[in-house]
Amino acid sequence: MYRTVRNLALALMTLALAAGCAGLGQKDKMTLEDGKIILRVTPASGLSISLKTGTGELQLATGEQPAFELVGAGGDTIPFRVTGSERIEAPAEGNLGAGKGLRLSLAAQSAPALSGVTLKADLCLYESIPGVVIGRVDGAGLGAEALKAVGGTRFYALTARADLAQPGAAPYDFHLFQGAGYQWGKWYTKIKLTANYNAPNWTVCHLPEQQEGGGYPFNYLWTRNGGLALAHIDTLQRVAALPVKTLTDGEVALAIEQPTEFLHPDENGHLAGLPVMIGVFEGDYFAPLRAWGRLLQRDGFRFAEVPEASYEPIWCSWGFGRDVLRDDIFRNLPVVKKLGIPWVVMDDGYQVSVGEWPLRKEKFPQGDADMRALVDSIHAAGLKAMLWWVPMNVQTTDPLMAAHPDWVVLDRQGQPKHEKYWDVSQLCPAYPPVIEQQRGLVRRFLKDWDYDGFKMDGGCLGMVPPCYNPAHHHQRPEESCEAVATLFRAIQEEAESIKPGCVLEVCECGLPHNPYKMAYYNQEVTADPVSSDQVRARIKGYRALLGDRAALFGDHVELATGPYRGQEVEESGHDFASTLALGGVIGSKFTELVPEGVKSDWRQYKGTRPYWEHWYSLYNNLQLYKAEYLNLYDIANDLPETHVVARADTLYYGIFAPAGGFSGSVQLHGLKAGMRYALTDYADDNRPLGEVAGGEAAALECKLEEHLLVRAVPIP
Repeated sequence: MYRTVRNLALALMTLALAAGCAGLGQKDKMTLEDGKIILRVTPASGLSISLKTGTGELQLATGEQPAFELVGAGGDTIPFRVTGSERIEAPAEGNLGAGKGLRLSLAAQSAPALSGVTLKADLCLYESIPGVVIGRVDGAGLGAEALKAVGGTRFYALTARADLAQPGAAPYDFHLFQGAGYQWGKWYTKIKLTANYNAPNWTVCHLPEQQEGGGYPFNYLWTRNGGLALAHIDTLQRVAALPVKTLTDGEVALAIEQPTEFLHPDENGHLAGLPVMIGVFEGDYFAPLRAWGRLLQRDGFRFAEVPEASYEPIWCSWGFGRDVLRDDIFRNLPVVKKLGIPWVVMDDGYQVSVGEWPLRKEKFPQGDADMRALVDSIHAAGLKAMLWWVPMNVQTTDPLMAAHPDWVVLDRQGQPKHEKYWDVSQLCPAYPPVIEQQRGLVRRFLKDWDYDGFKMDGGCLGMVPPCYNPAHHHQRPEESCEAVATLFRAIQEEAESIKPGCVLEVCECGLPHNPYKMAYYNQEVTADPVSSDQVRARIKGYRALLGDRAALFGDHVELATGPYRGQEVEESGHDFASTLALGGVIGSKFTELVPEGVKSDWRQYKGTRPYWEHWYSLYNNLQLYKAEYLNLYDIANDLPETHVVARADTLYYGIFAPAGGFSGSVQLHGLKAGMRYALTDYADDNRPLGEVAGGEAAALECKLEEHLLVRAVPIP
């Protein structure tokens, strides 16, 4: 009964708001709208945000609380109220063209210490990217005295309600794509919010308890009917948080926050704000990530070009762990060659320590000469050699730490950030000697040892904390955060000068990747997925962000355990379909392939030869990495989970069963009305599945335990 009364009250409030704003077009100084979004500045100085649909307006953010606040030195929030507004013509924003928008003037009304502080918020629409508002908040009057009363900024504070977009839902009943991540293996692509959800979402290592993490300055909340995105679109990695918190009344609070230490007003007290994206979308995170990726590339910044070699499948020595021997690799070269796998990865285990990367004498008694001989043998087999390493880090026991202890990042207390799993501290990428040392390693690996590409790996690659090392003479401590991309650019430049078109793979283990360095490597990895559905969810996210030309490695197939819950960390998987069907790059870390009928021991990473041969043949023949991903299904709300890619007029569907299997009808979106299609199971010798007429009613009755891969070919 309480729920019914509350929903009725909310509905009446929404109707009243709509009636009060009816007829407010672009001439109204408190409303922005285009064909997809309506943004209203409310009497509370908040932002009410709605998605336009074919049947009306879907409200996602209420605007009941002020959207622009400063945080006091004691942690209290100081709301700023709108004191004036005007229409503006926005100048051209890179490749977006010119825009139109609102300029809000704001001031604090109950903070004497901030009486001279004002904010100017520009909120603009661009015809070239409908449904998205680009914002920027500048401050004035933030001199030294005023800053003493300020602990930070909290801008674009939004309160979202799922029950406004989806009647009958709880206010917090959203799925969340959360760009920040702190712990290996945890979900970030598809989080179901709860009544007590609370995540600070720092995208650099700012909190004392953070050992690893980082990711995107991007959040997206969605229901079956619509979703709301908030992200900053600066092309430098800033010290910022994008918290998501369920409030006591069930509403979900979003914002972008920055501590005062990292604000840096100029000598006149003027603060230049971050460029920000507020957007409304239908469906899951694909469309907002695609829009965000476009905005990051609006003016100069570009994701890396991808060479053909980045799509080639991979075999990795990590199945043997750190105990790998050269003979383990030699023994598998004929098998790798027969499977049509061009790449052989020398993974962790060849080195004594991280930093200067001295070789283990018991494995390479002749040092560099023995390593070069290993690579020569791989090349003699007609294969390519890739080297695993961890840039930007140094172990405590490495000679580099003994020689240059002053190169590491230090926190405010003068202590290095220590990552326990790797036993490493981070080298400061904003310190020039570090860059030169890393360039020297690239020359050693690619020129002296003759490797053809890199697997750069570790949860410690995505973010570096602010650096307070006095030896580095930083003007700002966050220069270290911003320079992560600079270091990877140096690696790319050096590598390309030696091996043009080389594959540069980055795997930030179990975590969302730092997007700012994506301009400087050409193979993305799903990065230690713990289940098949994580493989698919991450591939879809990276495909959205980076585009259809991106090379997306699904990681070792042994990590893709299918729909079988309870096996997520056993690495007993053989689910090639979750990568192949989405256009990803396949790979394995098998130690041996045994004949069919011989029991395969996953603990030794032994695969079945005919099965591996089947999937590698499919991959090489179909080349679905050349396909276009069609965003026609919601990964959270359309069941069974379905993906579709297109090559010319042929569509390839990947249908994936939940735990327990699936039996029923699956809608086949994307088939053109007026045409008929022949359906086959392309993973099972093109087994016929019948014919279907295109259009909205196109569907397939099926029963599956794991997956069904369907090819739909037009019938002339």
